[in-house]
Amino acid sequence: MYAPSGDDHHKVYIIDEAHMLTREAWNALLKILEEPPPRVVFVFATTDPQKIAQAAAPVLSRVQRFDLKRIGPADVRDRLTIVLKAEKIKAEPDALAMLARAADGSMRDALSLTDQVLSLGAGNITAQRVRDALGLVHEDEYLALLDLIVDRRAGDVFAAVGRLADFGVDFGLLLSGIADILRAQLAIVLGGTVPDLSEHIRAELDKRKERFVSGDLLRMLTLLTDLEPHFRRSGQQQLLLETLLVRFALLDRLVYIVDVL
Repeated sequence: MYAPSGDDHHKVYIIDEAHMLTREAWNALLKILEEPPPRVVFVFATTDPQKIAQAAAPVLSRVQRFDLKRIGPADVRDRLTIVLKAEKIKAEPDALAMLARAADGSMRDALSLTDQVLSLGAGNITAQRVRDALGLVHEDEYLALLDLIVDRRAGDVFAAVGRLADFGVDFGLLLSGIADILRAQLAIVLGGTVPDLSEHIRAELDKRKERFVSGDLLRMLTLLTDLEPHFRRSGQQQLLLETLLVRFALLDRLVYIVDVL
């Protein structure tokens, strides 16, 4: 009804969660999408475009589709640095890296998580504050689990996981963290580089690279990937995690033919 305020201006309507619109709502919008007023733009944001295709197929022929990718952890970290600097809040690099990984590609989530950390009290954002706020497991705990595996101490798995359970850790986050540490160890064994690793973790994994064979790490990651879909739905997550770590510790190790000879 109302034109933009200036000749070089546009009116932009952003409809979030557009897949939740009913068929009747799409039909009501269809006419204006067929003949949009000058300098008016409609943006339909959705995480489920297939629902729109089912409910309002004619709409798709009248819009342009842009598939937006997740934001990389490095970009999220850089943006958080700018925001916190503007707010005159200091943050440790490791803390920002942890927030960027936890955001999983969403800048909005990264800012929300940062607010969550700040709500714990005044002062700088430290790695420990981030762990406390988000319920993250300390890096050294992952290194300890890695040592259990490489030393084949299967019997110690239950005590280690039980101690983490007593701390109230989220087993889903713990499983993701184990996947990350195995992936990072594999990359280092193969001579690659892994971004967003803290210097402490990078140095510790570098010490362990001679004790792992890339084929073993690859099999562990495959087993973990196979378990993950069932893990999210299971009511026995601790048992599944313990069983997986025991399998890792008892896994027959690959031996290179040159070493045998």
